Amino acid sequence: MKLIRLAVERPVTTVMFYAALVLMGLIALAALPRELFPTISFPELLVVTRYGAAAPEELENIVTKVIEEQVGTVPNLKRVRSISREGVSVVILEFNWGTDMGLAHLAVREKIDLIKDRLPVEAEEPIVQRHNPFVQPMMVLSVSGNLPLADLTRLADDVVKKRLQKVDGVASASVSGGQEREILVEVDLGKMQSSNISISGVVDSLKTSNVNYPAGTTQGRFYEYLVRTIGEFSKVEDVGKTVVAVDAPRESAEYLFRAQEKRRGGDSFQPKAQRLVPLNAIADVKDAFKDPESFSRHNGKSNVSIAIQKQFEANTPKTARRVRQALEELSLSLPKGMGLEIVYDESEFIQKSLGDVGMA
Repeated sequence: MKLIRLAVERPVTTVMFYAALVLMGLIALAALPRELFPTISFPELLVVTRYGAAAPEELENIVTKVIEEQVGTVPNLKRVRSISREGVSVVILEFNWGTDMGLAHLAVREKIDLIKDRLPVEAEEPIVQRHNPFVQPMMVLSVSGNLPLADLTRLADDVVKKRLQKVDGVASASVSGGQEREILVEVDLGKMQSSNISISGVVDSLKTSNVNYPAGTTQGRFYEYLVRTIGEFSKVEDVGKTVVAVDAPRESAEYLFRAQEKRRGGDSFQPKAQRLVPLNAIADVKDAFKDPESFSRHNGKSNVSIAIQKQFEANTPKTARRVRQALEELSLSLPKGMGLEIVYDESEFIQKSLGDVGMA
């Protein structure tokens, strides 16, 4: 009764109290995260290592077991599982609930750094990433137009992807479909054997030729000059001019005998000059496309898809708005005949769900 009497006797105070409650509720509603699923940090880490086209048994012996033995001493580790398939080794680390996954990620990264020298040279560096079964793309874009598919792929990878990865709240953007350029070197086996060249020698020559070598600095009177050798390929024709071997002439017994006689007689003798063997003498160099690893089609036409993944703690609707603003800016700088279309947007479903909750 006292509370009712107080509310009746002081109506202004009562109105201000309830107005403050309503205002605090509106502020809390505006700051409330809007997500399709609750944010849950699963205590699992994945260690992914790629090793060309190595067989699963080989990967298990020289990569998977080495990583399992090293990371098995990480604190709060509950169970270790692994999957070895052709070209990929995946080690799954399951921790106890309540473990600080930031510190666990750092500890696993430190353990992996200690065994880099024990892994094969051809293997890629192991990647440590968090595992979340609810992770799915926040937004999917379709890149299409009148341009060739190879040009659309290049623009999507070099322009659109790089711009979207700079948006606040975006973790990554992955490109699928399209055509990716590839310089194809088709070696003629007969020509290679006749020149006494091995395929590994061709590969090593290409690796060592397509490099810019620093040569230090030289001190001038007023300036210091940086000296370097430019060796990277700028044109496809440069690849064919790469020297893969030095072919020494095969001298017959008669030729050697005559050379010795000329030396005894005092006549000058000039040996045959060595011949440089370029790559285009034993192989055909073509500007082609890679074998497609993925296909993407939208409305029955081939296109390039871009899947956008948000950061773990980012708000989906806010991040989607920032992505849309970035797409509007990109549309002004893209060439004519290229279009960007949003195929899937998770924020739209979230906004509709919140609207239904408000109407209930």
